[in-house]
Amino acid sequence: AESNVVAEVKNNENGVFGFAETYSAAGTYTYTVSEVKGDDKDITYDESVYTITVSVTDDGVGRLHATTAIVKDDQAVDGIVFKNVYTEPEKPVEPSGPSTGVWTTPAPFAVTFTASLAAILAILYRRLR
Repeated sequence: AESNVVAEVKNNENGVFGFAETYSAAGTYTYTVSEVKGDDKDITYDESVYTITVSVTDDGVGRLHATTAIVKDDQAVDGIVFKNVYTEPEKPVEPSGPSTGVWTTPAPFAVTFTASLAAILAILYRRLR
């Protein structure tokens, strides 16, 4: 069977997408629908494949009518849904072990030291009076 890409569509901001196909003759038209994987390494993309069969009939007075059947894994389904899974990247592990002697956050120490120094001076001031 011949296979070619008929259309590629993108979903909107709500995740909804659709196809617009016009038929000019009665017949059975079959389409395979799958998601094009993105390149985000934190997303596992859905590999589901859907088969859409459109049966177009002529009512004998010049009007065409279409019915659609959607199948996934040999089961009839009501619509096409791709469920991707986002996995939050692992956060870097904080190094453990002895301190290297590098002090990178002096502000808490400075506040504590200043408050302690003020308390000591207040006590000395009271004793000297």
